[in-house]
Amino acid sequence: MVSCQSKTQNKEINTSVNQLKMKEQFPNNKTAFEKINDKVIFYQPSGNKVLTIDLKSSEYEFYHPGEVYAQYLVKVNDFTCFLPKKMTENYVFSKNNSSTVKTSITKVFSTNELGLITAIVYELPENDGAKKHTTEFTYNKFAQLLKIEDNGKTVLENKYDDQGNLSESKTSDKHHKYQYDSSGKIVKAEEENNGIKNTFHYAYNSAGLVEKKYSENENEVEKFKYNTKENIIEFIKYSGKIDKSDTKKLSNHFVKKTYSYSNDRISEEKEYEYNIINASILVEKKWNPINIDEQRKLAWKKLDDKSELPLSALENQYNYQSKFIDIVKNQYSFSNRVKNGKTEPDKEVINTENIKFSLDFMGRAVKKEATDKNKKIGLQEFSY
Repeated sequence: MVSCQSKTQNKEINTSVNQLKMKEQFPNNKTAFEKINDKVIFYQPSGNKVLTIDLKSSEYEFYHPGEVYAQYLVKVNDFTCFLPKKMTENYVFSKNNSSTVKTSITKVFSTNELGLITAIVYELPENDGAKKHTTEFTYNKFAQLLKIEDNGKTVLENKYDDQGNLSESKTSDKHHKYQYDSSGKIVKAEEENNGIKNTFHYAYNSAGLVEKKYSENENEVEKFKYNTKENIIEFIKYSGKIDKSDTKKLSNHFVKKTYSYSNDRISEEKEYEYNIINASILVEKKWNPINIDEQRKLAWKKLDDKSELPLSALENQYNYQSKFIDIVKNQYSFSNRVKNGKTEPDKEVINTENIKFSLDFMGRAVKKEATDKNKKIGLQEFSY
């Protein structure tokens, strides 16, 4: 048996293409993407789904939050977005004490045959000499993002290994390198953010989904939990930093997000932020100091304590109908109050925002109206 392989395979993987097929496979023979009627599904070389695009409704479903690509779309929640052909944002602002000015910004989107963005042209107001701004996207043969350019300047550049795994990603302030096991799962990442270097390791569950990403000293941690349908139901991001005024004290910062689903769509999303500092514990009515590792372990334990007050909270509720999507966003502050001689946590709404997406008969978003508690209205209109 003779096996022939191209010596330029890696070069081909990192070369942009103008036209993509209906279906493509990675070198390991796993599907990279496939177009089935009006839907396009994109995968990682490990076999995990990355993104599904419904070309009919222009809806984009991500399988992991924080995708760079998602920030260029119209966001509904951490996993669901829309991509129109044209979007107009209207603004009203005060020019002086006696008059206001109305202005608008228009974005025109171009896509390829799979529904992926190839360009965004921003039509800006001509005030202050503003000109058109263009963002361009290029992809390789596996429909993976290679580069993003703003007016010809590279703002993101990705490189892939011979198997199609993302091996390197660079922006102006970030440089990340990744290592994989034989099944295509990330096992190690070297990340440099704003000049600060760190090494991360990954742990997976039995379904091959990432459960934990953590630095070698575990001062940086991300943890994930999933339901039986492999939807993320909890995400925790932790950062531990030594107190500048006391090197024996650790400041433990957490962001905890939880997701509830109804018919596989997010019905509720909650985000809580905590800062937990405990450099000593009470033993036999005496406060005894504990070391940094013990402080970290205690902070993780107190995170699940309902009496622990968050710094802040955001709670979003979603209502999906055939002609609209309603979203209610509440922001809370917390404090302790004494009731009947006992200290109880008090939760107060400090801001509320109501968002309504109007949908056409094909389920595409054609308008987004946002109203805050001061009745300030934001309006975006979409066309296809």
